[in-house]
Amino acid sequence: MTKRFSTSSLALTIIFASIVSLQSCTKVAKSLDFHLKMQTGSINIIVPATNYTTGTATFGPTTAYYNVDSFIKAQTGTLLGIDNVTSVKVVSVTLTINDATTANNLANLQSCFAEFSSDKDTNPFQVNLPNIPDVTASTISIPVDTSAELKSYIGTTFTYSLSAKLRRPTTADMHCTIQYAFNVEVQG
Repeated sequence: MTKRFSTSSLALTIIFASIVSLQSCTKVAKSLDFHLKMQTGSINIIVPATNYTTGTATFGPTTAYYNVDSFIKAQTGTLLGIDNVTSVKVVSVTLTINDATTANNLANLQSCFAEFSSDKDTNPFQVNLPNIPDVTASTISIPVDTSAELKSYIGTTFTYSLSAKLRRPTTADMHCTIQYAFNVEVQG
């Protein structure tokens, strides 16, 4: 009888400890606050060879998939996910011409702007560079408004495009990469 009582007491103690432990985990998760640096991947866009220098031409759109929920779970040990996002801000946007030459590089562009939208917010968010220096270069940072709140864009499918006004014609296709970096705040 004493053995049976001890086994029952041990089982109840383990169950009680498990419940207390789970409640503690919930309390810990609610107090978590993470500031995550997220890059949604590189977006590749081709600016074709052209003589058109009169107006602005748009290249793309290019659609990409990025699982923000999985990214957050991987960064927080699966404690938090996309439902815990409190803020998303763009930190930087970089444009690179991967096959730049002396005849075809950023100096061919007078100005440009990049846009993205998502399956959650189809209103394009735009960053622009109104005056690109007329110097041979393959990479440039596009100024961003780091205070713009982009939480509404967090989905799984993102659409990107690049628009540019050419300063002078290009003689070959230019293969461009656009890289966005974000700060994502999540809280339990």
